[in-house]
Amino acid sequence: MTGPLPPLRRLLLVLLLGAGVGVLGTVVHRDRWPWALVAALVLVLAAGVLARAWVGGAGPLVLGGGMLACTIALVQTGPGGDVLVPAGDDHGILWLLGSVAALVPVAFLPRRWFARPEAGAEAGAAPGAGDRGVADARVGPGGAVRVDGPVER
Repeated sequence: MTGPLPPLRRLLLVLLLGAGVGVLGTVVHRDRWPWALVAALVLVLAAGVLARAWVGGAGPLVLGGGMLACTIALVQTGPGGDVLVPAGDDHGILWLLGSVAALVPVAFLPRRWFARPEAGAEAGAAPGAGDRGVADARVGPGGAVRVDGPVER
């Protein structure tokens, strides 16, 4: 497979990423208090930034949906009566609210932080050529190189 993934596949992968982050955070948030919770929340934040960069504005929402679905499934009482997040447990409440709160700032980050460089660049322009105050080089038809601006020899 070559080229970028279609948007629907990217959304599904972000949903799966959210499920993985939700499972991992739910399992480890109580271990080595408070550092495991901090690490889990940093993971949520990093996954949110990845989702936003990869999918766009819907990324954090889809990631949160996957996380929430798996977290809700894991807080239920298991077949043997086991519970990963006991009712009324402060650690569990911090994990549930903190994971959602970690995604909110990601959703409101400026769109330009996630813009792809090639989207704003002119086709055929040499990367970064206009940034340094030197001549811009462009590849023209047939592979000929055209230089605009002063050329020092």
